[in-house]
Amino acid sequence: MAGNSNESNCARNLLKGTTIKEVVQYCSALRSARTGKPFELLMLKQDCTIGEALDKLACHNVLSAPVIAYADAAGTTPTLPHERCDIPTPLGNVLPEESDTHAVPPHTQPVVVACIDVGTILGALLQMLTSSPHAHIFDMARRAITYEQLSEVLLTLNGISGEFFHRSLSTIPGSADGCCLYENDMSTDLLTVIDNAFLLHRQIFLAQKAISNHRIFFFKKPGEVADMLSQSDVLRFVMDKKDQLNQDLLKKTVNDLDVLSTCPVISVRSTVSALEAFRHMYNHAVSGIAVVDAATGRLVNSLSASDVRGLSPSVFSSLALPVGEFLKRAHDEKLLRDRLVEISLKSSQKAAYESEAENIATAEEDIVPQLRLITCTKDSSLDFIMRALLTYNVHRLYVVDEEQKPSGIVTVSNVLWALVGDVSDAPSAV
Repeated sequence: MAGNSNESNCARNLLKGTTIKEVVQYCSALRSARTGKPFELLMLKQDCTIGEALDKLACHNVLSAPVIAYADAAGTTPTLPHERCDIPTPLGNVLPEESDTHAVPPHTQPVVVACIDVGTILGALLQMLTSSPHAHIFDMARRAITYEQLSEVLLTLNGISGEFFHRSLSTIPGSADGCCLYENDMSTDLLTVIDNAFLLHRQIFLAQKAISNHRIFFFKKPGEVADMLSQSDVLRFVMDKKDQLNQDLLKKTVNDLDVLSTCPVISVRSTVSALEAFRHMYNHAVSGIAVVDAATGRLVNSLSASDVRGLSPSVFSSLALPVGEFLKRAHDEKLLRDRLVEISLKSSQKAAYESEAENIATAEEDIVPQLRLITCTKDSSLDFIMRALLTYNVHRLYVVDEEQKPSGIVTVSNVLWALVGDVSDAPSAV
């Protein structure tokens, strides 16, 4: 059941009494304190390659960035190939009065034409691999039972990597995850912004089971972005003010608050290739999936779109590895390169691969050595969930049962629903 009105009123009062400008200033100060210099929003040029974009996203430890382009001498600004290049304004406010929405900025002024995130890059990769002449790569990875066969898959992926990493961002769709606000929206209260912008206005979009927006971009004027705010930023601000929340609400559990996401847990066995796991995730339109032990179904790891950031041309072929092994070495190019060299050597020795892959996939100490997998149970409190999401900088927690099998998901979106109220109506949020 949802929390009672007295419990949720404290949270709603805090959100209603806070302007979005206060939250943006709070987050900017935190970022500057963390880096020791003024915060600068990462922006990617439209002619930037996918390889360069992934590298910059990884270096800045972010999942998305605005894409900018310059108008030519004729005043024409190129756009990404997407039916929704502009980011919608959810609050319905007018643009700043001094701005002419039809005026084209000078060609020296960059214009934001879209947003790119790791999910859209992953989608572009999978679309390329599922189209001719690359569609056979998934079957090759699935049938690889010797090091010789696995080496063939690695070579095939290596041949594809250059084509993918050298593609321009202008050739892939922009992300539909995100919206924009303007300077005259900055006095809007946080409750309204959560409801209308992050959670896509519950009453209108609930019936459509809408996916929530994970980020908001703030524009000084059309085409000129100044800052951004994520759901996690909002949660961090609220957590810093948790003494103003009803403490009984913070003690409520997953069961009490119904913050458990209504979407089923999507999972893959740790024996499948990382490539197949990413395709499974993309086909289910989620940003993360559970990796479970092939024999017991126990949760052993989590794969998310953010793991794409660790890819580079030199380790692109590691997508052919079992997802358990891929995650074991994720974000460490040296470990991945060493493993790929080892496979190449063993292929010349005609070594068997199937049994070793099975061992890799079923022995959790090999899959996730020293990795901390953060989970919760149905008895975990809202306070614990909020602290865990922020402490470990994750977007979701898997709910596990007594056997450590995943039974549900709690996301940052779910927590925002709990704070806003009416969580019994909360849609699937991934």
